[in-house]
Amino acid sequence: MNVLTMGVEEEFMLVDHVTRAPVNRAPQVIDRASRDLGGQLQSEFFNAQIETGTRATSCRTSLRDELSWMRGAVAAAARNERCAPVACGTPVLPPEEQLTVANTERYRRMARRYAPLITRDDGTTREDGLVCGCHVHIGELDRERALALAQHMRPWLPILQALAGNCSPYWSAGSPARCCPASPPVCPRRGCPVPTCRRRTGSLPPRASGGTVWTRSTAGSGPR
Repeated sequence: MNVLTMGVEEEFMLVDHVTRAPVNRAPQVIDRASRDLGGQLQSEFFNAQIETGTRATSCRTSLRDELSWMRGAVAAAARNERCAPVACGTPVLPPEEQLTVANTERYRRMARRYAPLITRDDGTTREDGLVCGCHVHIGELDRERALALAQHMRPWLPILQALAGNCSPYWSAGSPARCCPASPPVCPRRGCPVPTCRRRTGSLPPRASGGTVWTRSTAGSGPR
């Protein structure tokens, strides 16, 4: 039996040391932390977010050690920029400054495509699109095993969705408390894995080749 490999992507929200509100300091934090993490650290959609990614491994101890090291490196870099990385699905406090989109071709294209979901009529950024997630990738699976694993996970998705929600009494500066696991209007591509093994031309994006489980998550789509 082939040994499965695994890897983890973690998205963090950057909050100010004093106000605890999200801040657009990802470029500075990435510039500092990349000296140690290199390409394992990258931007996310908003400049108030960053994303780390471990290397693929079959050893749980190695994975845990790498996660701990990466978190420490990110925290140290953020500290020098007067902010802190927070593992939080949605912001506990609303941002006190207008959120800006990361300056990459991919995110600029997304901002244009989903403009009504990103900006209000007055041109200001919608803070309810600021969501983070944690993705566990399982590799070395053929198509049939990948879909069988996705099917096995389906009954647990409601529980995982409930655990992913953040209930904050401070949402939008004083509005009533609500649970925010990333609402459908903000994440138009979310959903459950497709329960079929039939091969259909063009049914999966090119990057979903052998060795990935293709799922839909609360923060978009991607190989898991």
